[in-house]
Amino acid sequence: MDYVLTSREVLAAFIFTFCIRLSDAERRIEILANRGAEERLGRLLLHLAASRRENISEPVEMVGEVALPVSHDELAQMAAMSRPHVTHTMGKLRHRRLVRYERGRPLVVDVPALRSYLTGE
Repeated sequence: MDYVLTSREVLAAFIFTFCIRLSDAERRIEILANRGAEERLGRLLLHLAASRRENISEPVEMVGEVALPVSHDELAQMAAMSRPHVTHTMGKLRHRRLVRYERGRPLVVDVPALRSYLTGE
């Protein structure tokens, strides 16, 4: 703690990290506040896609689509849903062509289509 208090750079890095985590927690609370499975999972996917775009430097292969290396199990944990419920809901989203996924491949989210679906535009 003494080191943090004596180093301006360390203190700035600590506050920056704290703010990023707080912002992420607020987004997660917004996502979890949705009672409907499709909306909750859809908003989580949009959040993950936005985070992924911020963290990758290579160009996105297909405009408006983002590949997410995430499993149904991980989605279930993040969305506070059961694994079977996530699989069922993801099937609905895939049927509507909002997402694409296959065993052993990353989940691909059509961000504009999913956002439009969730907002009703």
